[in-house]
Amino acid sequence: MKIHAVAFLCTAALLGGFVSCGGGTSPARREVPEVAVHVEPLPGDTLMLGYIGSVTVRDSLLFLVDYGRAGQADALVQLYSYPALRPLCRFVSRGKGPNETLGISGYVVDDDSVRVFTMVAPRMFVYGLADLVRGTRLPARVIPYPEECGEAAGFCRTDSGFVFGSFSDESTGRIVQIDSLGSVVGRYYSIPYRPEDVEQLGGAPGNMIPYLWQATVAAAGETVVFGTKLGDVLEIYNLRDSTRNRVVRGPDGPPEVKRDGQSFIFGLKKGYRDLKIVGDRIYALYRYERQSEEDEAESAEENKMSVLRVFDFDGNWLKSYVLDRPLGCFDMLADGRMVVAGDPTAEYQLCTFTLPD
Repeated sequence: MKIHAVAFLCTAALLGGFVSCGGGTSPARREVPEVAVHVEPLPGDTLMLGYIGSVTVRDSLLFLVDYGRAGQADALVQLYSYPALRPLCRFVSRGKGPNETLGISGYVVDDDSVRVFTMVAPRMFVYGLADLVRGTRLPARVIPYPEECGEAAGFCRTDSGFVFGSFSDESTGRIVQIDSLGSVVGRYYSIPYRPEDVEQLGGAPGNMIPYLWQATVAAAGETVVFGTKLGDVLEIYNLRDSTRNRVVRGPDGPPEVKRDGQSFIFGLKKGYRDLKIVGDRIYALYRYERQSEEDEAESAEENKMSVLRVFDFDGNWLKSYVLDRPLGCFDMLADGRMVVAGDPTAEYQLCTFTLPD
């Protein structure tokens, strides 16, 4: 992405973001055990998928968002039986009507419902799980939220409500907490960048910092985890105890930019693709991909594969599972070992693998 250079004003509020967050910042360990894992295709009626952006398995049901066909499809989320992968229903109607939306921040699957948070005209759609299995596509409830929630990303559940990431305005808080009734409960924490992360921007506008540090999000209990999409930084936050916050800068470094004449190139590299929290472990799907001088992705073999990194809540990097396919999303089943994932480069994108003991 290129943006024309404009005047860059370094304000006191921006400088305030340089402080380390809560429990502090730590470099990731490089001496991490690696285990090679083979990924198998998952057969089923999924040939016509465009680009799987997220996947969730709950008991005998599988939910996925097909971003590649979101612009043409009449609904944004697909429901399948699992493991047979028989299509059951498409829901979250695409459009501008009262029960429709043009984009979603994410969804949460509960015991008896599915909650979907929309981005434009922010609302929470609540669907009955039994209704969806029967093929009913209309939400049982539609709850409006303030306009400030309109650029939400990574909608997740916590013990005290729901959260999502805000990547449009660094000054208002990186984590937004909401309730189920239509209100914003609080905003927490700022982007954990350092002075050198801003210095590289030179004359680029300061509001590009939130864009550079956009992240994939996961939550469980009162822990919220961010993984930068354009760099190698994992952020671990606790909504109740900030002393437990951790920021882990990995070996591939934070998001960066490059000057090209009077313009700046953003998104020089890719990083975290998806996150899940299972028990006391954080599973982080990482695929390093860097742009070459010709502004094309490097073709090195290591750029084509994915790594499933495992961290504890203290930010210790415990293990890496090196996968032989370039995955874009995943979900871990209740046994904590079997994984269902999406490979956007494959003819049949859904795939699976089992983590060794």
